[in-house]
Amino acid sequence: EYVFQHRNEDELLGVASRYKAIPEALRPAFLRIAIEQLKGNLRRVSFTHVASADELLVSESSSGEIVLPDEIVVVKGYDSFLITRKSRLEPKFSYRIASPGKWSFPHAELEIDTVEAESWGEDPFIQFFDRDSVEFPIEIRNYHPGDRFVPLGMRTRKKIKDLFIDEKIPRFLRSRIPIFLSKGQIMWVGGLRIDERFKVKNGKAVRISLIKPRWK
Repeated sequence: EYVFQHRNEDELLGVASRYKAIPEALRPAFLRIAIEQLKGNLRRVSFTHVASADELLVSESSSGEIVLPDEIVVVKGYDSFLITRKSRLEPKFSYRIASPGKWSFPHAELEIDTVEAESWGEDPFIQFFDRDSVEFPIEIRNYHPGDRFVPLGMRTRKKIKDLFIDEKIPRFLRSRIPIFLSKGQIMWVGGLRIDERFKVKNGKAVRISLIKPRWK
């Protein structure tokens, strides 16, 4: 449990440096157990497969991918790694939220309400947006190549891809981070940065809370 930040029947999201701290003699057994949990068995998973995955996770390389039998993959990015099925690496999603309330999408729960607030939130997963600037429905979708926004405190637009690089978000997690839009404009890169154009201006705010995000 120490190694994994999130786990379910479809995937295991872990911290590479924590895995590396496991005694070398125990790491292969640890990986085999993890793979078996996802795959249901260890058929066709050889010593070489496990050794290759172990080598990737303890290496100094910031990224890489090992494909195992039955479409199981081990992917690494910065200090995160994921063991899952290849088909789950880039799930596409797009939702339209018609009104405040509680909602659910694949990688987090969501709550939207209206409150009195003077500024943005200190919790990166609970943020406040100018009520007069936000119009429903709010769109929530994956990152699209070329997406740009105006980060809070800036006057010029920035590529979201560059924000991901600055924040060291692994490529395999970028498609999970929700992008919030109102009137076609990006208002929040969920959990990372709000857009300057949507900051609270008059003390009245739309509060958006991301609950149990599964990419952290």
